[in-house]
Amino acid sequence: MSVVRLDAQAAARLAERLIVFRGMTPGEAREVATHLVGANLAGHDSHGYVRVIRYWYAVEDGGIVPRTDGVALIDTGPLLLVDARQGPGQWVTARWTERAIGRAKAHGLALLAIRRSAHLGRVGHYAEMAADAGLVSMHWVNVAGSFLVAPFGGTQRMLSTAPVSVGVPRARIGASGPDRFAGGEHVILDFATALVAEGKLLVAAKKRATMPFDAMVAPDGRTSGDPAVLYGDTVHDEAPDNTVGPGAIMAFGGLLAGGHKGSGLAAMCELLGGVLTGTGIATDDGPVRNGMLSILIDPARLDPEGGFDAGVARFVDGLRASRPMPGVDAVMVAGAPERRARAERLRDGFPMPDAAWSEIAALARRAGVPQHDIDATVRGTEP
Repeated sequence: MSVVRLDAQAAARLAERLIVFRGMTPGEAREVATHLVGANLAGHDSHGYVRVIRYWYAVEDGGIVPRTDGVALIDTGPLLLVDARQGPGQWVTARWTERAIGRAKAHGLALLAIRRSAHLGRVGHYAEMAADAGLVSMHWVNVAGSFLVAPFGGTQRMLSTAPVSVGVPRARIGASGPDRFAGGEHVILDFATALVAEGKLLVAAKKRATMPFDAMVAPDGRTSGDPAVLYGDTVHDEAPDNTVGPGAIMAFGGLLAGGHKGSGLAAMCELLGGVLTGTGIATDDGPVRNGMLSILIDPARLDPEGGFDAGVARFVDGLRASRPMPGVDAVMVAGAPERRARAERLRDGFPMPDAAWSEIAALARRAGVPQHDIDATVRGTEP
């Protein structure tokens, strides 16, 4: 299966046109398209451009409700509870995260609870937003109406892929003033509690590839790397249906000693991101929707001695300088792989399975995009 390389700016413009065609406002479409391409640039292809296909059909079936900003149900001091009303997830979440950043600056901390959002994208993006403002943040997310993951020791789908992200800001070297964190080499932890994100299985299905042998579990308890375990006979459809396969994704750790840790963390995401926000849990009926509980902290309020910036730098530099294992070039800190991927992919374009690109190009033609604009998005093709 060949791979095309897409130019980031051209790809974002194309996605924006497709999303506007499906009924979103230009502002919504720009936020969603930029976020999707940003996920690819960060190396998180599972939450990137391949999602354009799924979003196209989600607008049709009510999974995404365009022209929806979200409504504050509680808006008092540092506390925000927002009903996203199934609005475009990246648009609604970014909008209210910006407001929560302002509250954290004003009060020293803020708690943002978002319920009933359409897919809100790469959660690390919101940790990066907070870090650029100099804030520490923690984000707990569930996916109500989407139960894809088996709990440790089980074979039945009971949990969502339940991502978690934590961000710690690092000031730019030599910078000072209130903007010293913007663009810094922040420490950003961002992962799904599933052994593999569902989007990675979607990418594998588009490539007609397999995943690690223990990524999924069949009803009889045998492990598998075949995406058909999740998608069944829809595995090679335009929009594979993750509800029809017979098996489940494994929580991270799998069957290894300590494998219960991923399952336990996923359960906390269901309780905090799902139950506490009022979104619901993975096994509930209804449209697929995200809930997210975010806590933002201004470290300056806990740093009367002014040692936070130097302490973060000393710790991160110490990790980087520590002795690597044989075969490992250097120890990396959370957030570094994304920065490396971003530099490379801005330079060379980001990869997209040819099959997925062909589907997006077909949707673009349906939206009336001229073929020369579609072709201009592609930088090259690789075997």
